[in-house]
Amino acid sequence: MNYEPILWYSNEELSDAGRVYGDIYTGDAWLELQTKVPPGVTVLPAILASDATHVTNFSGDGKVHPIYASIGHIDSTVRNQPSKLAFMLVGFIPVFKFGKTEFPTKTKDNQFLGRLQARLFHTCMKIVVEPLRHAGKIPVWIPDPKGLIREHQIFHVLYLADKEEQTLIACLGKNSCTTCLAETKNLGELHICSPWTAHSILEKICTVRKHVGVNADTWTFITAAKEAQLSGVEYPFWEDLPHTDICKVICNDVLHGLHKAFYDHTAKWCRNIIGDFELDKRFRRLPKEHGYRHFSSGISKISQWSGREWKDLERSFLPAIYGATSN
Repeated sequence: MNYEPILWYSNEELSDAGRVYGDIYTGDAWLELQTKVPPGVTVLPAILASDATHVTNFSGDGKVHPIYASIGHIDSTVRNQPSKLAFMLVGFIPVFKFGKTEFPTKTKDNQFLGRLQARLFHTCMKIVVEPLRHAGKIPVWIPDPKGLIREHQIFHVLYLADKEEQTLIACLGKNSCTTCLAETKNLGELHICSPWTAHSILEKICTVRKHVGVNADTWTFITAAKEAQLSGVEYPFWEDLPHTDICKVICNDVLHGLHKAFYDHTAKWCRNIIGDFELDKRFRRLPKEHGYRHFSSGISKISQWSGREWKDLERSFLPAIYGATSN
């Protein structure tokens, strides 16, 4: 465990070009937060994670958002092992169906439900993060694993979630990017879009609120928010968390943000260019190697992909496509 930020360098000059990043304590965020606490106070980076999960397998479609918490003091090599129990379950947020709520039109029925679920999520999360809101302003005394009592100030520095959950957390529209203002219609354009920040999101919410008026009903606010790339949440749970920019806090989980993204985009692009028949032949011709999966039947006929298959594909993909030409 580490209780202070550390700078790692790969060169003797200790220049920025040789800066090495690894765990949270090697990043710039902890260095910046350390300047905001009184002398002698330890920064405690809080990590949250959530993902919508089915709780019924054979009947019904009950879903909840389990909320997990961990701390940045724990090395990532330990924290990422499920057997180490480094993440603690702190609550379940329901995915409510509003089954007894009647909507006047079919349009409202289709769109209102998801917007109300997003509002419910943020209302519940406000209760979950209330201790962080207090401990981020006033230091608290917490014992460490060695039994020493340390004065900590807790800051929310990381939120692990998949793409659907990220837009829910950031209060943005379903197809919006949580990093910049780009939309699906901007894909392929050469110019760089301006970045999203927590301040800019709150400003947009405030602008929509002023536009529709204080006496506007929920549907009017949600309709105006949708046109502004927002989800319709009026009071995000993170709006008053100390020193928290939610757009910098949100982080892709490796399973969806890396492995699944490789299969959904890079691999499919190459399949369209090379062709399934030629690509399958190339995978079948690859020599078998100990520790590597051999796709003896190619990859085009695999209907069910999991994280393990995605990682096996990444290991063999480059030698399979080497020297290929467009179909």
